[in-house]
Amino acid sequence: MREHDAAAEARLFDRFDCCLPYGDKHAASGLIGEGIEISVNGAFGVLEEICNPPPSEDVSSSRRLDLLNEWCEVKGLDFHPLARPISRVAASMIRGLHASAEECLGLIVTISQYPAQRAALNIVASALAPDDAEGQDRVGDLESEIRGRWDGMGV
Repeated sequence: MREHDAAAEARLFDRFDCCLPYGDKHAASGLIGEGIEISVNGAFGVLEEICNPPPSEDVSSSRRLDLLNEWCEVKGLDFHPLARPISRVAASMIRGLHASAEECLGLIVTISQYPAQRAALNIVASALAPDDAEGQDRVGDLESEIRGRWDGMGV
């Protein structure tokens, strides 16, 4: 499985950005499968949309957990070392729970070992409680550093 495919991911993400078909099981399943087939980052991009629907979407946490479970079952959680920890964060987010700054920072350090996993980074960065200003600053600083490093690598 490829780690990253910028062109294919962009085409996929453009098709569902802020409008994943949460209520259409067949279409949502197709996008989950397509994301996982494109790349690891493609898979996490679909997961990011599952756990962070736009405010305009009225989708239940139960439906989002169903989609998360499907995402987990398509290839199993051993398809990539980040799959299990990121899926746990996603499940907590869907349930309305926030991660601590320390948990986010630790996961971001782990994600940094896999260049171009921007969607996984987005998920973890958005898992922190919005009212934790100090944590937001620390997570934001580390996230920016890693994105800069990846940009410097051309990924």
